[in-house]
Amino acid sequence: MTYSIPLTMSDKLKKTLKDWLPPAILRKLKTGQGGGNYYLDWSGTWAEAQRQSTGYDTENILKKVLAATRNLVRGEAIYERDSVLFHNRDFPSITLSGLLWGAARNCGTLNVLDFGGSLGSTWWHLQKFFSELPSVRWNVVEQKHFVDVGRREFQNDKLFFYESIDECLSETCPSIILLSSVLQYIECYEDIIIALAHSPANTFVIDRTSLSNASVTRIVVQHVPKSIYEASYPMWIFSEQELLARLQPYWNVIGLAPSADGNAISSRGHTFAFKGMLLEKHGISGNNSV
Repeated sequence: MTYSIPLTMSDKLKKTLKDWLPPAILRKLKTGQGGGNYYLDWSGTWAEAQRQSTGYDTENILKKVLAATRNLVRGEAIYERDSVLFHNRDFPSITLSGLLWGAARNCGTLNVLDFGGSLGSTWWHLQKFFSELPSVRWNVVEQKHFVDVGRREFQNDKLFFYESIDECLSETCPSIILLSSVLQYIECYEDIIIALAHSPANTFVIDRTSLSNASVTRIVVQHVPKSIYEASYPMWIFSEQELLARLQPYWNVIGLAPSADGNAISSRGHTFAFKGMLLEKHGISGNNSV
């Protein structure tokens, strides 16, 4: 069974709410929808939620991301996120600090496995901070249609695209793993955690990930605002306690902090927040090389 809420609100209703609701509640409504996304609670399985969603592999998403990335590379924006171009400087603090910390503990080598990294969104956003490092390599692992476009239009001597973790590891030895707004969209996320734990990386950066204080992990269906692109997909709202327990056998948590995505609320009123964390592998302080 699903529980739905309207995806749009009439101008008249918006005005009424603005006129009558206290400012504190208005701020909650404004920030509680995850940047305009709607999160519909789902009481069934992931597979059932997936059948009711359009998914992330639709052609319209790639077209929007490709157009935005082309504009970004031409210098028409500061950065791109989920096909939206931004013109003001805004840096993801835990991602940037984690990447630079990882490079520092690997003798200045930055070799990143960016799982689910689109067409290199984080690379294009932050590459200026890596210009003084002696060795830089950025490896995006993505769906095949993204990889095909990435290799054709954007791959260079520092940015590479792969269809799987194994394919990436067959060519290079990453010292840092990055998952930014990815883990919550993977059905078998435990398998990915285990696979990445067996990579040579000693630093793990997880950012923009949905976490709650609840004791159990929930499923929602996220509806993206039509102003970005028409899409919906299943998403985990992780119990922070449960996710940390999944990571603990392989990684030590160095830091945990809020992400810029802020707080959100599901259709049933379950509150959660997007957070980032920095982790290091148990018992490893290494000098991995490209």
